[in-house]
Amino acid sequence: MWRNRFWKFWRQWSGFVLAAFLILIGTLILIFSQQNIARDFGIAFLIAGVLTVTVDPYIKGKAQRETALDIFHHMLGFKLPDKIQERLKHIVETTEWYRTNSVIHCVVSESGENLFFDMEQEFEIVNATQHTLSFQPTMEFERTEYPVLQRVICFDVVGYGKDATLRPDPKEPKALAYYGEPINIEPAGKRRIKYEYRVRYPFASGVFTIHFKYPTIGLSLTIKSTETLKLTASAAEFECQGEWRYADKLFMPGDHTEIRWERVKAGTSN
Repeated sequence: MWRNRFWKFWRQWSGFVLAAFLILIGTLILIFSQQNIARDFGIAFLIAGVLTVTVDPYIKGKAQRETALDIFHHMLGFKLPDKIQERLKHIVETTEWYRTNSVIHCVVSESGENLFFDMEQEFEIVNATQHTLSFQPTMEFERTEYPVLQRVICFDVVGYGKDATLRPDPKEPKALAYYGEPINIEPAGKRRIKYEYRVRYPFASGVFTIHFKYPTIGLSLTIKSTETLKLTASAAEFECQGEWRYADKLFMPGDHTEIRWERVKAGTSN
């Protein structure tokens, strides 16, 4: 993950690094050179370094803020509160990954007062930046879901995920998580990832929520169950029995889709 940290650092502090370099060069020239022309260059380097660390960030920051305001105003035709505009700007600036061609197969079985969801979740993760970044496959569960991680696959990395297991999440002590080995992805490149896992929910809860960690363009959801259960999902563009196609829908981080259920008599599950 050092690549991600480096480019994040560079975007935030590149101006200060450049300023320090210019000031250092200018100082060395003034110390070790006695020629007037060289000393003039030294002074020029010092001035450039000082301007880079003082005036330049202010001008760029102001220009970016004004540009963002103009863009949102022209896009929407009206002005949003500053906090909303800053939030939208933050989303644009920090989005490095997005997912496409996402497929979820769900098989539901019943045991006593519990439902078991056997999930196969497959997607392509795309690097949206101009730099090679490291993607870390991650899954997070609540302990009350009684999760069992069965397999993690990266299709073009042989042997990836062979020791995949859930462990207590250091960020959330009451949760369980899987953090895979980072996978390098080149600019505009993509990798296909697959998760296989099982979760358990009480029948009385009535709903299973699938959350989205990254922007996701389109989703294909298939659900199979016994004849004594009727399962439905959030409304989709295309639907038939047991299948939902969110062909052109964009799911942003924090969005979700839901699977709901109820018990029916055998032969009436449709």
